Amino acid sequence: MSDDHPKQLQGTLQMIKYHHDNFLIGELDSKAKVKGNMLSPQVGLDYTFQGQWEQHPRFGKQFAFTGHRAAYPTDLIAVRSYLERNAKWIGPEIAGRLVRTYGPETLAVCKEHPDRIADEIAGLTLRRAQEIAVVLRNNEANENLQHYYYYERSVAGDAHVKGDHFELKNSVRVGRLSTDIATTRSVQFFSCVFFPPSFGCRFLLLFNR
Repeated sequence: MSDDHPKQLQGTLQMIKYHHDNFLIGELDSKAKVKGNMLSPQVGLDYTFQGQWEQHPRFGKQFAFTGHRAAYPTDLIAVRSYLERNAKWIGPEIAGRLVRTYGPETLAVCKEHPDRIADEIAGLTLRRAQEIAVVLRNNEANENLQHYYYYERSVAGDAHVKGDHFELKNSVRVGRLSTDIATTRSVQFFSCVFFPPSFGCRFLLLFNR
């Protein structure tokens, strides 16, 4: 008798083997294979997947997920690897300085305090530190989008996603969060972050001018 109850699988996304029309086939650090819908998979993030194990006749055992949540890595080696993969101005040497200086708080400091990074880390100017902060914030924004689009659409409102293009069918009410737009000028793409009604707005557009 088969067990059809949803299962969980946790791991760090190590490799994207295929990603087209928001469908991902990836490999975790445990070598487990995962497949399912994901708008913007990020190598180096920790994921918790909900779904079922399947046996593919050609590709073997795969975890077919129907839901997922992402989190920044906390292991310092994983944090260092994530920065090297995702931040334009961070190579192995600067990533090492950051991790040695800030430890488990490295990603939070990079995201929220670029002025502190520029003052305390040799090799990073304020402008570069600000660009790194924007990248990290937008990576986080994309994860929020995926969660609310796929799993809380009744809260988020009517939106359609086609590849990297977003068709928004609701009016935008940004309110007190409008200042966030000004911090994203260096981003070369736009994303849309959905918020529950308690935030006072439905979604926030982040884009390059």
